[in-house]
Amino acid sequence: MSLTAELQQLISTHTWKVKQNKAVPAFAYARMEAMAIADSRRPRKLDTQHIASFSHEKMEWFEVIDTEESALLLNKEYLGILDQWEKDYARFDKFTQLALSHFTIDEMEDGELAKLWKRFTELYRKAASAAQIIEVSNNIAEKKITGELAKIVHKEKRAECFHTLTAPVHLSYWELAEVDLLAIASGESLESLAEYRDRYRWKRNTLAVAQDLSIDHFENILKTWKESANDLTVDLSRRKNKSQRHRDEKEKFFLQHGASEEFQYLVHVHELTAQWQDRLLRLDKYFVHVAGAIIHEIARRRDISATLLLYAVSPEMTAYAQGVEPDANILWERQQGSIYIVTGDSVTIVTGKKERKELLKLVREQQRSELPIQNDLSVKKVDKVDVDHEKVEQSA
Repeated sequence: MSLTAELQQLISTHTWKVKQNKAVPAFAYARMEAMAIADSRRPRKLDTQHIASFSHEKMEWFEVIDTEESALLLNKEYLGILDQWEKDYARFDKFTQLALSHFTIDEMEDGELAKLWKRFTELYRKAASAAQIIEVSNNIAEKKITGELAKIVHKEKRAECFHTLTAPVHLSYWELAEVDLLAIASGESLESLAEYRDRYRWKRNTLAVAQDLSIDHFENILKTWKESANDLTVDLSRRKNKSQRHRDEKEKFFLQHGASEEFQYLVHVHELTAQWQDRLLRLDKYFVHVAGAIIHEIARRRDISATLLLYAVSPEMTAYAQGVEPDANILWERQQGSIYIVTGDSVTIVTGKKERKELLKLVREQQRSELPIQNDLSVKKVDKVDVDHEKVEQSA
């Protein structure tokens, strides 16, 4: 059997951007859905269709390319739309911290567990729906910065100047974690390692796996630092001041080259979108941490492998939490090879190794992408998954 005519038509009538990653549907689907469901705060042209193929923890993610992205002007009025996601980001962050510190998942009734899953995934979708605006704005800003540099900087200096102007002025979540741990190691902070671990136990999560870091993990890092010849106080100061150094280097460039206000604003846009990219990455890691814990609890209650449950999507997970028994055979087939087509608030799942192979070949032929092709065969099964999105309260 082959891909349906409808799916072949969908692929052939769009230009696709291909991303490859390690991921599983239970985690990646939430991000795809966040970018596919219409959001009144976001230009309709950025409500994108997504196709993802999975085989075990390997994912190819196909996203419709916005061929008119240059039409999105980076003016202050347009960029101000990002402010509308600040509350959603703060609400998700607050709810996650509450879940990590106060919720006892294994003691919840089935209905409570289902409600927790629906609320948590909806809060994530609302915050993560800013992703297209961030990506498009960041790309346009980089293109325009490159164009402006071509006018005012000699060719041999442009790469160095671009690096200076696009350097982050906010510490990433990873850098903040290292600063906080260095503060403990140097004696500047009196926070216990157990308290620190509770705040950063999620930082190695990926869209493929939740990794709950132990105290031993952080103790080993501390031990390595303390045994090194480095002055930890000096190292801490250097890391803390990194953002300010980048700001100073940019100001120096602006003064030396008489940069216009418009050019400086482009650089500011890039700084803001880079900060949001880090926030979105942190959102993903938080989501995986809490969602992973819920999935393991559902697996325990339904007596099924948690690994297989990672091939279910959000509405199915809600049903499983409420007591519906998962079909292990269907989930196993998806694990071997499957395609998830996300359009708006609906998802169609095509199961089959042969179909996955044909999808990769079709997109490769269209885009001339160097995608690996699996030489395997299976049968096709199509699952329609109904999505019932519940309104989320305005406060966490």
